[in-house]
Amino acid sequence: MLVFYERETAERGKVGVIHHQPHLLPASKRAEGIEVESIPEPIKEQGKRGVLYVNPLTSELWYEYVDVPLTTDEELENLKETVDMILLDSLAGGV
Repeated sequence: MLVFYERETAERGKVGVIHHQPHLLPASKRAEGIEVESIPEPIKEQGKRGVLYVNPLTSELWYEYVDVPLTTDEELENLKETVDMILLDSLAGGV
C-alpha cells in the first residue's frame, strides 16, 4: 500500500489518500508517497474520529482523535439508554 500525505513537519504528515494498488501508478507518482505494509484500524469511540498520520522518516502510522458531533442514531441510542436507566431506577426505588 502507498500513503500520500500533507507534510506538517519533517516527522509528521496527515494522510490524505491510501492507494491499495500502487503498482498501477507511474513511478513518478509512487515516489510522492510512502509504502507501508498495512494500515492500523482506528479505535471506534462515540463522538470521536481517528485522523491518520505518518512519520515520513520511519513510515510509522498512528491515529489522533478529534471530536465530532454525534450522529442521529448515536443520539437516539444515548436517549434510549438514559430512559432505560431512569425506568430501572424508578422500579428499584418503588420496591
